Amino acid sequence: MSRRTFNIPDAEPPPKPKRKYHRCWECGRRAEIEHHVIPKVLGGKRTVWLCTHCEGKIHSRDATGLSLLIRAGQKKARERGVRLGRRRKVDVALARSLRRQGVSVADLAERFGCSRVAVYQALDGRQGA
Repeated sequence: MSRRTFNIPDAEPPPKPKRKYHRCWECGRRAEIEHHVIPKVLGGKRTVWLCTHCEGKIHSRDATGLSLLIRAGQKKARERGVRLGRRRKVDVALARSLRRQGVSVADLAERFGCSRVAVYQALDGRQGA
């Protein structure tokens, strides 16, 4: 008996179709949230996909200490020079300069897009630090 040989070119199998969604790492349901295993503010880079149910279970526990993570993130942001809080509307130096030139407080308020009270507070040094 002779053996027949077939010359089959080296072909890769067809690629598997990519999923349009991820599966929850914990329960296997459809996942919507990419969760950091170690919080980003503590240097974590790896993520796992979780469904909203499992993610809710994780963050409702006190072990995560969400307020502590928020404070740690704010501290790191301040160290990088990020200013937290609302942006000031009134440029104090410009307002004082224009006021010395005789521009009215109402015109300054219109120019900066704020109230006259905000302009007066900025000029008096009572604007937030």
